[in-house]
Order: sequence, then C-alpha cells, then structure tokens
Amino acid sequence: SSSFTSRMVQLVYNHWAEGNSEQALELLHFLKEKHMPFISKIGRDDVLIQSVMEHHAPIDIDFIKMVLESGLVNVNTCITRNEDPGCHRVQTPFSVAFGAENLELLQLLLEHGADPYLANRTWEQITQAGDPDIDIIIHSTLGLEKKTHEEIMEFYVQVHELILDFFLEKLARVTESIEI
Repeated sequence: SSSFTSRMVQLVYNHWAEGNSEQALELLHFLKEKHMPFISKIGRDDVLIQSVMEHHAPIDIDFIKMVLESGLVNVNTCITRNEDPGCHRVQTPFSVAFGAENLELLQLLLEHGADPYLANRTWEQITQAGDPDIDIIIHSTLGLEKKTHEEIMEFYVQVHELILDFFLEKLARVTESIEI
C-alpha cells in the first residue's frame, strides 16, 4: 500500500508530466498550506525522497529541480532505521539518488546543498564504528544490489570524481571572488 505522501507526489508529478508545471507547483504549496508534512523521518512520507524513489526510472530531473526549488523540502533529510523500520540503514536524498545510479541527479542535489557524506557519517554515529561494506555513501537498494563488485566500484569512482569536481569548482569560484 502506498502512503499518502507517495500518492500526493504522484499527483503533483502527473500535473508536471502533463505540462502543467504551474499547477504542480501550486499543488505543492496548497499541500503545504494544509500542513502536509513535506519533511519526515519515515522514508515513504518524505516528499523529496519519495520524488527521487518514485521517479527513478527514468528520473525526471526537471521535476526534482522544481520540488527542490519550491523551498518545501530539505535536501539533507536523513532517515535512519531507528526512525523508520523500513529503512535498511540510512536514507538521504543523495543516497537514494546514488542507489538510482543517476549522476545528473547527484549533481543537482549537490548544487542545492546536499551533503554527500551525511548518510555515511550518520551510519557511523549509529553503529559507533562504521561498516566495512560501506565506502563513501550508504547506497539504497534501488539498483546497486544487482551489480558486480567491479561495477559498484566503478560507480563509486564516478561519484567521487563528481563530488571532487563540484567542490573544486566551488572553491575556484570563491577564490576568484576574494581580492588579495
């Protein structure tokens, strides 16, 4: 059974997919006015995580961008299995996008302030140790479980490069703006 949030995200997406982006945005704001929780500690009830999960094949980047730019979601929502028994370890929008293997979405989330290491740090705090199976990001079960170890490592490298390039470009912009 799908959650109320999942159904609402689908309704908003349907408006979006039909070319009614203004109505989709209006619906998001209407739902906010009616006190629909956009940020939740239950994965199926968090609008951004649902938007990434529900639309991961193929992900509509423009829809996710509209959800992010609505200002109604938290790009660093962090859900743990302590809060949501349905959560395998830790879920963040970034880790869910990582599980969907979508570099473009990962880039978009970084541009909107996503912390790529939040899931990993949170998992280490919960376990007080860290997990030898986890390198950079806690991956969700959306796609990587079906990959070979080599394929997963190749994707890890691509994501590491994406994160490094993003922060190096950001550092370069900041450095350019500072007068010496």
